[in-house]
Amino acid sequence: MIPASTTIDHPLTLTAVVDRAEGIHARKEVVSCRPDGTLARTTMGQCAIRARRLAAALAGLGVGVGDRVATLLWNQAEHLEVFFAVPAMGAVLHALDPGLPANELVDVVADAGDRIIIVDESLLGAFAGFRRERCFEHVIVVGHGWPVRAGMLDYEAVIAAAHPMEWPVLDERQTAALSYSCRGDERPTGTSYSHRALMLHTLTVALADELRVSVHDTLLPVLPMFQANAFGAFGLPYAAALIGARLVLPGPRKDPVVLLNLLAAERVTASVGDPAAWVAVLAALDAVPRRWDLRGLDRLIVVGSMLNRSVFAGYGRHGLRISQAWGMTEPIAEAGIRR
Repeated sequence: MIPASTTIDHPLTLTAVVDRAEGIHARKEVVSCRPDGTLARTTMGQCAIRARRLAAALAGLGVGVGDRVATLLWNQAEHLEVFFAVPAMGAVLHALDPGLPANELVDVVADAGDRIIIVDESLLGAFAGFRRERCFEHVIVVGHGWPVRAGMLDYEAVIAAAHPMEWPVLDERQTAALSYSCRGDERPTGTSYSHRALMLHTLTVALADELRVSVHDTLLPVLPMFQANAFGAFGLPYAAALIGARLVLPGPRKDPVVLLNLLAAERVTASVGDPAAWVAVLAALDAVPRRWDLRGLDRLIVVGSMLNRSVFAGYGRHGLRISQAWGMTEPIAEAGIRR
């Protein structure tokens, strides 16, 4: 008898997600909303190839297995590239919340031991609040048309100068990512995620009876990728790459009108957000009910505290379905009307 381990034993690492994005779903579109409101378009394949270059560049800057790489980025294509590159090269991804107070960010990056940070140009102000308290070996800036400041590296130049990395073979139990949570006056508490944990989470999100996402969907994660390393975004960035769904990333512009414009113009079929986002979107819909064509929108998913029943009923009036999903202790609820 042939042992089962010789036929199906394969490490559960995020490298498999990146490989599928590059090889099977290379032509799937990734749309990013820039800070100025313009849209940038690329593909899963291009993100994966650029991730190989980014990984090689980071290795050239001294990043090795187990080293921490921090990010101050929005939901944008470059963040997806970092999500691909850092874990797949064996380093550890640490996505920072730019909304945290500077003193908490100082504690977080010190505890994590972040060596390098990748920052969006629009978040350099937030970075300045704690930069002097933490000496990063390198600061890489995702620019939007302005020259990169002295002492910092340009993201595009760093990628352009590197040759694509061949992904190493990794242990599925090694750390792939870190996240920190802050409760009241307590010091931030860190949690590490292994490749195995993140891969299992991604596979779970992709199940038919979980969010019903598939290769036919266009997904818009409203919740930020820095929230528990995309757990807060319900794992949609990795799940989209795994299953080949089209991905729309809203960047920093999350007011309800911008979200509704994206949902309508990009024909989004599923979107995940927090209660505050969907309450605001409903208010905008109520104010101008016929402004947006949302016939392609199949489901809105709320993650977090339980929404008031009136919100479910409100979306029902617009012919939209909103579902209450994962949230530790939150009940499962669903209301509204499927088109």
